[in-house]
Parts: sequence; structure tokens; C-alpha cells
Amino acid sequence: MANRYYRVARVAGAVALLLDDEQLQIAVPLVRLPRRTTSGAILSVPLDAAGTPSWSDAEIDEEEMRRRTSEQAGESRDSATEDAP
Repeated sequence: MANRYYRVARVAGAVALLLDDEQLQIAVPLVRLPRRTTSGAILSVPLDAAGTPSWSDAEIDEEEMRRRTSEQAGESRDSATEDAP
């Protein structure tokens, strides 16, 4: 079973607005996601054979959150270096 990553863009009431890696947005009821789901979290979501996300089996992926944060920090440093005189 393959997994797909989703970033929690924001939580609005009882719904989490998620973005996949192609920046497509989907709204998922919070009750179907892990208990500690908050804005900014990265969810690893298993896909069934048809490619449908299994929200109830989603997990918050702390390691992927750290990797993406580190990657973004590196891009910010590279951008600042390119802009320097």
C-alpha cells in the first residue's frame, strides 16, 4: 500500500483543509484524522488499491515535517545568498 503526504493548511471548526504535494486542496472532517492534527502538520496517508486515501489510518509524520522544514530553511538561505551584492 502506497502513502501520500498532505500538509494541514489550516483547521476551520471541525474540518481540516489539506494540501497535497501538487497543492490540490481537500477538506476532511477532523474526526477522521489523528487526534493531534493541527495546522502545519504533515500527514502520511495510506492509499488503497484504487488510490483512495484512508483518512482513518493517517499518521502525523514528524520526520517528514522536520525534513520539509530543513529543506525550506536551506532554500531561504540559498535565496538570500543569491540576492546578496
